Amino acid sequence: MKLLTNPSIAAGAALDLVGLALVVWSLPEGGLPLAAGVTCLLAGAALITRASSQHLNKLGSDAPHAADWKLDPALRQPLPRSVRLRPLGYVIAATWLISLAALGWFAANRVLALNPPVPSQSLIETGGVLAVAEIYEKIERTNSRGEPRYYLYYSYEYPEGSEVRASIAVTKHLYDRYQANDSLALKLLPVSPPVVLIPELTQGPFALRGLLAGSVIAGLMLIFVDAQRRRHKRLVRYGLPIAGTVDGLRRRGGSRTYQARYRVGGSDHLVRASERNPSRRNNDQVTVLHDAEKPSDAVVYEGAFYKAV
Repeated sequence: MKLLTNPSIAAGAALDLVGLALVVWSLPEGGLPLAAGVTCLLAGAALITRASSQHLNKLGSDAPHAADWKLDPALRQPLPRSVRLRPLGYVIAATWLISLAALGWFAANRVLALNPPVPSQSLIETGGVLAVAEIYEKIERTNSRGEPRYYLYYSYEYPEGSEVRASIAVTKHLYDRYQANDSLALKLLPVSPPVVLIPELTQGPFALRGLLAGSVIAGLMLIFVDAQRRRHKRLVRYGLPIAGTVDGLRRRGGSRTYQARYRVGGSDHLVRASERNPSRRNNDQVTVLHDAEKPSDAVVYEGAFYKAV
C-alpha cells in the first residue's frame, strides 16, 4: 500500500481505525469511550490532511534529477482536460466524512439530546454529595401550544432514611432512553432544600459552546480544503503547463519544501510546494500549471489533488 508509506498518513489511518472501533463499541451508551473515539477520529483526519499536501507531491515525482523538462502526455490533451481525483484524495474525503458523521452523532446524542446546564453546575459537581435515585414513572404531556413535553419522576433518600420524590423535564431522546425502575446517579448540594444535579441528563457547563466553536472551526477547515480542491481541479483542467525550477529547497523532517520558479510573459513567478521526496534537489524541473489570465495563480502538478487522464 503506497498510500501508507508516509508515516503520518499511516498514523492518521491507525487513529481513525481506533476511533471508529471506540465509537462502535460505545454505542448506545456513549460516554467517555465515545468522546475518546471522536477525538481519535478528528486527530486522525487532521494528521492525514496535514500530511496530504506533502505526500501528494510525491505521487508522480519519479524523475527528481530530470535534466530536461518532460511534459506528462495527459497534459497535452485539448482543454478542458479530463481529470480524476488522486487516490489519496479519496482517503482524505472518506476520513473527513467519517469524522464529521461521528462528530454529528456525538453532538446529537451527547450534547443536543441532553438538558441544558443548570445554575452553579460546576459547584454542585465538585462539592455535591453522591446519591442514587430510581425512576418510578414516566409521563408525556401536551402544553398549551399542543407541543409534547416529557417528564421523568424519580425518588431518592436524603438524608438517609428520608425519601424525596421529584420530577424533571427531559428531551424526547432521554424520555425514550430511560424506563421505570432505572437508576440515576445524583449530585446533591447539602442545603435546605437540597439542590439536585443529574449528570447523566445534563450537558456539561461549556458543552454547547464547545460544540459551536468546534463546528465553526471544522466548517472553516472544510471550506479551506474544498476551496483548495476546486482550485486544483480548475488548474489541472484549464491550466497552461510550463517548466518550473526548484529553488530554495529546505528539509523539514522527512519532507522537502521549496519554491518552483517559472517565467510567463517576461515575468518571473513563484509557487510554493512540498513533498516527501528525499532525492529532490535545487534546480530540478517540475511541471507548473498556471491560469492563462492570471499567471501567478498556479500549482505544481505533482502536488495537485487531481491528475489529468
